[in-house]
Amino acid sequence: MSLLAKGRSPCLSRLNLRSAQSAVQTRSLSCGRWSRASVVAPPQGPLDFLGVGGQQNNRTMNPAGYSQTKLAEATMKRFWKRVAVERRDLGYTVTLDGKALKTPGAAVLVVPEEKERLAQLIAAEWAQVSSAQMRQHQLPLTSLAARAIDHLELHHRDRAATIKSLLRYLDTDAVLIHTPGSDRFINMQEQEWTPIREWAQRFFRTPISRLDADAGLISHRQSDEARTAAQQYLETLDKWQLAAFERSVYATKSFLLAALLVESQGSTSQGYLTLPLMSSDNLTESCVVSVETIARLATLEVRYQTDLWGEVEDTHDVDHVDIRRQLASAVLLLA
Repeated sequence: MSLLAKGRSPCLSRLNLRSAQSAVQTRSLSCGRWSRASVVAPPQGPLDFLGVGGQQNNRTMNPAGYSQTKLAEATMKRFWKRVAVERRDLGYTVTLDGKALKTPGAAVLVVPEEKERLAQLIAAEWAQVSSAQMRQHQLPLTSLAARAIDHLELHHRDRAATIKSLLRYLDTDAVLIHTPGSDRFINMQEQEWTPIREWAQRFFRTPISRLDADAGLISHRQSDEARTAAQQYLETLDKWQLAAFERSVYATKSFLLAALLVESQGSTSQGYLTLPLMSSDNLTESCVVSVETIARLATLEVRYQTDLWGEVEDTHDVDHVDIRRQLASAVLLLA
């Protein structure tokens, strides 16, 4: 059926076509002229590990206006058949059909010889991916290892910035802010969180103060001695430990819980965790503090509220699993 038969003007249709074409025009910064380059940016995130994306996709037209993620999902399929772990000069790397996996920073993803199990676990992540329609949560260990390699080497410029950012959590540590409430809620905070602060004072060898819940986050600040001790501790961590610490802090919103989790792992423990930590079932005298224990301590208030009012479907249950996934990946990175 013609356009006139449909009651639409051919001129108007051509105008709409020109508008659609102009929607995909981008300004060339190098020459100052308009050019019909693609508005589709290279895929970000997990696809970068595949060695796809980059400049070869910059000419891909996207007149339908799909998001970058949807476009990648629609066009990318799993192209590798075999995932393997290979021994290299500096350690182990994961290969896809014989090609080494690379980080988003274009470095070959190599883990040290003593971390062969980590390489096997990273390979397992890629073996279970059924297509390129993947999300970051499918590759927790891959993303952590890449973070360590690309940004947290000893003399990398991002390492100092990361340490500075992490130190802020000492001033707003969830474990140190006891919120007023019912007697039961106050007792839960006292029984579960106070031993963490006491452990931290022994570990960092400096007083660590409880933070006033009514003072506001801006006014919270630990002493200079506590901040110095915390900074010196972070500076002693290697790139793998710092990456695990960073993810643990972001998951728990607690500097102290992240330190407890990292230090409780056998390869990094300095003997402080052999002391009794709690008399309850949440923490024992064992040197290794479990992911479950840290997750429960980090979600004390949520546990209290859900005991009273119940869970919100697709919210509390998802958060329950997600924090354990993130903490478990941090522990496995240190294995």
